[in-house]
Amino acid sequence: MLSTNLREQSSFIVRCFHLLDCLLVIGYLWLLVAWYRVPWSPYYTRLEIITFVLCLVAFQSFQLYRSWRGWRFYIEFLYILRAWITVVGLLLFYFFIFKISHAYSRVVFIAWSTVSPLLLFVSHLVVRRLLRFFRAQGRNIRHAVIAGAGELGMRTARQLEAIPWAGIEVVGFFDDKIELAENPGDLHKPLLGKISDIAAYLRVNDIDYVYIALPMRAERKIFKILRECRDLGAQIFLVPDLYIYGLHHAEIQSLGNML
Repeated sequence: MLSTNLREQSSFIVRCFHLLDCLLVIGYLWLLVAWYRVPWSPYYTRLEIITFVLCLVAFQSFQLYRSWRGWRFYIEFLYILRAWITVVGLLLFYFFIFKISHAYSRVVFIAWSTVSPLLLFVSHLVVRRLLRFFRAQGRNIRHAVIAGAGELGMRTARQLEAIPWAGIEVVGFFDDKIELAENPGDLHKPLLGKISDIAAYLRVNDIDYVYIALPMRAERKIFKILRECRDLGAQIFLVPDLYIYGLHHAEIQSLGNML
């Protein structure tokens, strides 16, 4: 019952988590004002209301509540930091426009603005730990299929199995060069069909992620998957075969915004 509830109510849980983050920020401000014995004034009331609204908008705009399965912790912290810097920057602009910075304690504001992102990050870590616990109990699991049962597809599946805390279970593979009677690789995952069968499979099965692990020369197949499957409810990820560059001792550089 809990496993289905976690999944079916995921959007509700995200909204509650978003609201709790905003309440954490303004609650910490209230605590600091009380700790430093600063007299409460209508200025602080307005600051709390404005901060709450800014956090509601900024945290959602910076996608703090996306799925962080498989992502490293520091990346999530960078997103939190960027969102919080935006909020603080808008508050400083508000102080400057209305010339009301004198109404606030500098010690309180500095402590609040520097520690709040750490508190948010800790709260996100706690939620991650809880989700990891539920996944260890077989709950809140997401299901994935891999397009391509070659070396890149095998490497993708092994990587997902190596991080069980991400809660992503590979259901099987789709490939055009391997027959259904064959077992692709040593992972004991079934071959579910040809590449052209992915869309039909997604329509009748509850799949969360599609990993496209095809060579870049299979451009037509990749675009076919993107075209036919992007509206079927699953998130689609392209796994580029960048490991081949390591064989030639090459390095990746950027030219403007291009890799």
